[in-house]
Amino acid sequence: MFKNISIILIFVMVLGLSSCIGPDKNRPPSVAEISCPTTAKMEESVTISVVAHDRDGDRIAYKVTFGDGVESEWSDFLPSGQAKTFYHTYNRAGTFGIYAIASDHHHLNSGWSQKTFIKVTPIVREFVKIGTTSDAFFWSLRDWRGKLYAGTYGYPKLYNFPPWTRLKKLGAGESVTGIEEFLGTLFCNTENRGRIYRMNPADPTDWTVVHDDDWPWGIGMAVLGSHIYAGFVRGGLEETKILYSSDGTSWPQADYWFGGELVFWSILTYDGYVYALGSKKSTSKTWARRGIQTSWADAPALCNIATGYWDMALPFIDGYLYLAMGRRTDGKTKLYRFDGSSLSDELFSLTAYYAVGACIYEGNMWWLFGSHHMNNPPSPTYYYLYRTPTGHPGSWEHLKTFSVTPIYSHGKYRTKGAVWPLGNKLYVAVQNKVYRMDEEAPLPQE
Repeated sequence: MFKNISIILIFVMVLGLSSCIGPDKNRPPSVAEISCPTTAKMEESVTISVVAHDRDGDRIAYKVTFGDGVESEWSDFLPSGQAKTFYHTYNRAGTFGIYAIASDHHHLNSGWSQKTFIKVTPIVREFVKIGTTSDAFFWSLRDWRGKLYAGTYGYPKLYNFPPWTRLKKLGAGESVTGIEEFLGTLFCNTENRGRIYRMNPADPTDWTVVHDDDWPWGIGMAVLGSHIYAGFVRGGLEETKILYSSDGTSWPQADYWFGGELVFWSILTYDGYVYALGSKKSTSKTWARRGIQTSWADAPALCNIATGYWDMALPFIDGYLYLAMGRRTDGKTKLYRFDGSSLSDELFSLTAYYAVGACIYEGNMWWLFGSHHMNNPPSPTYYYLYRTPTGHPGSWEHLKTFSVTPIYSHGKYRTKGAVWPLGNKLYVAVQNKVYRMDEEAPLPQE
């Protein structure tokens, strides 16, 4: 009996040995070799090349760990010896060890490579003042044909840059609340004297009144298809309407509300509609309308959510509309995402009166939060500039705090701001100054 067992064991061992040295044994790929820069700066795309060889000629897939807590997915299978390129962006400074692993198409892995180190330097952001106004603050920013256009609150004026130039003082009472491009030129609307102006594209100092409304407060503009829309408010800010135009000259009424109903503060286009966002004054809760030309209705998912206003909204490249709810009783501004039919849970919250500006720059959303006005002699107040690549919770990065002192105008101490890109630069208006954000990475220290 023991003799038979010994024979069986010897037979199994021989089979195992022959399988180890036989011609059909699969061998793992070689350890991957990594090529990448030794230095980079935050927020720039880093190119990382990985290659390995397989002695059996098997195709190879790769996975990379970037050293900052992020790991790639497995790549597609490539021929042995063909390099795979990965791209990665580091969002913090430091020295990071990159390592990789290879796997053949039989799913036999190599060992992990040794670490290849990259030093990532921080970005230095400097906010350089490029212009000022004698008015209380800037309300609106837009770019057009290589220049930044800015509208003010106080005794409203229009400026452009570069160079910083005062274009025109408008006889409109208080402010330029919206600037939009339409029919190859710029239009703006104003408050205190509800007017719509059109700029002569051949002479940016020449702005003509194309509509003079008996409603005193113009609040924002938006363009959808072949029409431009402008909002107006009157009474105790409880009676509101939208006008629209196809030629910039005739401005019939698109929609109208009355009776302590909608107070809107933001007009924009999203998913084939014009949205008017604000609050229902009789309840002090959020409200919104949407429509095309003369066909309008409430947007139920945005109505009656909480006590506060929809102060600002921004359509993003992911297809969603991001909305800021400010003027809340808890002193916070909260951010949400909207897909046209339903509203997300809260994405971000900040102690600030409301969102005063938002734009898209270099694939990110940029938001400016702050205050508006005070009845008493002011102390310094603050504006907060944030950036997010996705809008998701945890992705909101605070970049700058601006300290300002509100300026007395039209019976109150007032303050506001805006944010907008021009070319490869971001511009931030805070109080009565406009800043350009300059970015550079310092040279690595030896």
